[in-house]
Amino acid sequence: MDNGQIPAWWVTHVNNDERTVITINATVRTSVVGRHRFDITQEKVIETDIIGNFNSDETRPVRSDDPPPVFSDPLLYVNRTGAEWGEATEEATPIDMEFVLYNPQTLPFTVAELGYEITMNGVRVGEGTTDELTAIPSGQRETVTTRARIINPNLDDWWVTHLRNDQVTQLRIEFYAVVTSEDLTRDVRVPLDRLTYEETIETDIFGNKNQSDGTAPSPTPTGDGTPTPTPTPTPTELPDPVSTPTDTELI
Repeated sequence: MDNGQIPAWWVTHVNNDERTVITINATVRTSVVGRHRFDITQEKVIETDIIGNFNSDETRPVRSDDPPPVFSDPLLYVNRTGAEWGEATEEATPIDMEFVLYNPQTLPFTVAELGYEITMNGVRVGEGTTDELTAIPSGQRETVTTRARIINPNLDDWWVTHLRNDQVTQLRIEFYAVVTSEDLTRDVRVPLDRLTYEETIETDIFGNKNQSDGTAPSPTPTGDGTPTPTPTPTPTELPDPVSTPTDTELI
């Protein structure tokens, strides 16, 4: 498997609603009991839901370890989060995210920056910040949006960890916010720990992860409970090789 092709595959997987069809075509030739050839084709569908659980209506408080004297704790509340894929390209995979923030303070403040870092099995595959200011009046809600990006050329390094970890990946997205106000003497950077998103991605490319003895998969039961035998490849007999005359030594 050419790991250099993983970023290109990833683009098709995301743009196809996180669905991939793996096709393996194999040809086996044997000289036992005549010359035969077995053509074997195996297909496996892989479906994931990587960011679906980020969509949440759970209200979460955001606290600061060092809140300014003019602000109370919690500093703000996150009332809702949402995410969806953008159109993946060769360079990057965008994730459009939104956060509904509530200001419980008696003073207005502005979210001057919203930053993120994306790791997959500890491999950093994306990081960045917003460049838009969002003012939130006292006692009001506002929606802050950001477009996170997975840098696709980094994905071949992640893929190695995915295979070595028995096809399991721990996705982690961490956030922070920078809050400013006319009543503050300094900007306040707040880790958004309650928004940290973690998701386990697990695949079974060859359909054999639950096998410990190396045997073939058991037949799949039909609707009436009768196992359906695994189909046996049909051998194709190859023509006998053309005999080649041997050289005759001249005396």
